[in-house]
Amino acid sequence: MSIRARLTLWYTGILAMLLLLFGASVYFAVSYILLRQIDESLANAASVMVGGSSVSLNPDTMRPVVNLPSFSVFQRSNIYAEVVDPAGKVRLASQNLGDNFDQPLDVLDWETLKKTAAQDLKLSAFINTANHTNAPPLRVYTRPLIQDESGQTLGYLQVATSLEEVENARRGLFLALAWSGGVSVLLSALIGVVTAWRALQPVDRITQTAREILQTGDLDRRVPMRSTPTDEVGRLAQAFNDMIERLSRLFHAQQRMVADISHELRTPLTVIRGNLDLMRVIGSTDIESLDAMTREADRMTRMVSNILLLSQVDAGVLPMQKQLLDLAPLIVDVERSGKMLANERVKVVANVCGNAQVLGDADRLKQVFLNLVENAIKHTPDGGWVSIDCDPQDAKTVRIAVSDTGLGIPAEDLPHVFERFYRVDKSRTRVSGGAGLGLSIAQSIVHTHGGQMSVRSTPGKGTTFEVVLPAYQKSLTSN
Repeated sequence: MSIRARLTLWYTGILAMLLLLFGASVYFAVSYILLRQIDESLANAASVMVGGSSVSLNPDTMRPVVNLPSFSVFQRSNIYAEVVDPAGKVRLASQNLGDNFDQPLDVLDWETLKKTAAQDLKLSAFINTANHTNAPPLRVYTRPLIQDESGQTLGYLQVATSLEEVENARRGLFLALAWSGGVSVLLSALIGVVTAWRALQPVDRITQTAREILQTGDLDRRVPMRSTPTDEVGRLAQAFNDMIERLSRLFHAQQRMVADISHELRTPLTVIRGNLDLMRVIGSTDIESLDAMTREADRMTRMVSNILLLSQVDAGVLPMQKQLLDLAPLIVDVERSGKMLANERVKVVANVCGNAQVLGDADRLKQVFLNLVENAIKHTPDGGWVSIDCDPQDAKTVRIAVSDTGLGIPAEDLPHVFERFYRVDKSRTRVSGGAGLGLSIAQSIVHTHGGQMSVRSTPGKGTTFEVVLPAYQKSLTSN
């Protein structure tokens, strides 16, 4: 069964139960109110009849003699009245009962009732519903008639009225509740189907889009959305689109990386193959060809090592030996290596201010800073300078900035400088055959240290790469 059908059934079932409880409550409440009104009217009629009455015992016949002055008031009304002796015999009946009605309005256990009345002179009246053959049920109010002098119960006054109108009202109310409840359930089922369809429509779109992506392999497809999602299903569609967007970027990046690797490897392989063919043609070993093949082989080795390093970073298995590290000696060491690389063509200067301690891997961090310095030297004209600045920003971070006075990076290329195999060909010509992996590796190493790496550049004036690392926090212990 589909989710849409289950939601509709649950919604309709719960509503039907609520309507059933509501209808039953209304039905019984109305029935109770109607009976309560009838009981009050019967009690009032009995009180009127008993008012000014007298009850005595005929010594000759030993039958009760009842004088009810108000008894005739109810002769033509819808209220029936009888006087019943303690043996259950009808002694007086209202004319609206007819001549053939010679039985009590409500047949009771007269002997038990007589004994109870004899024991309890404060016996109150009671009410009951009596059924008679070929007649609607009667609501009967029974009240004992007690002789004033002796307190003896000489008979009972029974006042009754037909429940036909009450039954008709109940029947009409039941039909009204049943019809309204049935229509409400049907309408709720219809509304539930429409609501479930509208609510789950984005899920169908997600499913359809996923199937289309699976069948076509087109990761550029997206779930159509009309506006900003405000509900759970809309956020699911947005999350699905974000996931596909990320997968698409990763897939295209992988494709681009494979293409770049193929292109980068093709050049050294072509050089090696060309030199081999040359030596085969001349029939002897050529020293220059061997040197060229050695350089290209070393280049391929570095490229493969860098790709392996990136794959370890992506997998989260890059080996790290983090320890308390003072960056001052490390920056001085990088400055010394930078001066050797610059060979007095570019001035390399380091500035370390304050206590700069971090928790990190010295070799990996040196690799990051040396890569930045090497890139700055490569792309700085003769007579320029490269500076390495290291200073604590606050008690929580340490800032390391590598700046140069080179050609700078165009604004449109700045967002892509950390992408793998990306090179700014116009402003940073590849002098030594770099593959465009150095900055990506550096950024990955910085991230594994919990830091951030950014770049800012002004074309024609220079570039600054900035690394921010978490400062080492000394734990405070109390004795």
